[in-house]
Amino acid sequence: MIVRVANGRERWHMLRSPGWLSALAREGHPRFANLKSYAGANAGTNEVIAFARDEIGGAFTWDEIARFRERWKRPLVLKGIMHPADAARAIELGIDGIWVSNHGGRQIDHGLGSLDTLPEIVDVVNGRAKIIVDGGVQRGGDILKALALGADVVALGRLQGWGLAAGGEAGLVRMLEILEDELVSAMGLIGLTGMDKLTRKYVCAAEPVTDAHEMSSWVNMPVARII
Repeated sequence: MIVRVANGRERWHMLRSPGWLSALAREGHPRFANLKSYAGANAGTNEVIAFARDEIGGAFTWDEIARFRERWKRPLVLKGIMHPADAARAIELGIDGIWVSNHGGRQIDHGLGSLDTLPEIVDVVNGRAKIIVDGGVQRGGDILKALALGADVVALGRLQGWGLAAGGEAGLVRMLEILEDELVSAMGLIGLTGMDKLTRKYVCAAEPVTDAHEMSSWVNMPVARII
């Protein structure tokens, strides 16, 4: 594990979050609770990470997906689909949910975004499986765009972490309320009276107006990034 000393700005953020500091002092650093029992009761963070790396490896194949499909009789979702050909292969294997995701862009920094590949994947799937999408969803308008391009479900990652960190359960609920308000507002502003009328005609390609990063939805912030 890499440990470094917090800079002045980070210390200021910590001092403004007494609830978080109290929980950290009481519970310690976050742990991989879902993996720790497999890695060993006394396994530290580094040991758990090493265990996960060894288990996952880099040899995940379609044969393994077929084996999972054969053994698991309930709905099965495959996450990380970013190409129409992979979506088609997943459908052939009986996958029930196609999760379009580039895993937050952490794996390859020059890969396409989820919305770039979503329309083609939707066309290939053609209603034979549910389509989930994530990636950079920060506003209600982002949800509307993804649904317009054919997604059945829009998933959130970073936002739920921010909501929980800011206010626990109440913070998470408030985050969802804000997204709902923004979604309804966006629908009204484009003249949309119901989700059943939402189609791709409401979305068009455009040049970016700001550099892409995890805070680019809030260009009015005094500091461009918080992490």
